[in-house]
Amino acid sequence: MCRDINKETMMQLKNMQKNLLLFRLAKGWSIQELSRISKINEKILFDIENGNDFNIEFLLTLCRLYKIKPHQIFSEKLDPHYRQILCETPPKNIKVP
Repeated sequence: MCRDINKETMMQLKNMQKNLLLFRLAKGWSIQELSRISKINEKILFDIENGNDFNIEFLLTLCRLYKIKPHQIFSEKLDPHYRQILCETPPKNIKVP
């Protein structure tokens, strides 16, 4: 049973990483730009996008910035409203899942 919980948690964290990266890239922001806008240190942003330890406050800040609810960042499939936000101005080399 613990393995299933861990597997589910790992899947949600991977979804979070992917979604945060997609949102940042869809805005056309580098880590440096996001750091300046969010007031979150570049290393912390890098850690969040790469699944390293981070403070939940930083995740909440990013959710507010991207105008999404915290639970939605863990979703495998983004709801159509958020897919539309991502599709508004994505860079040409970014594929929206």
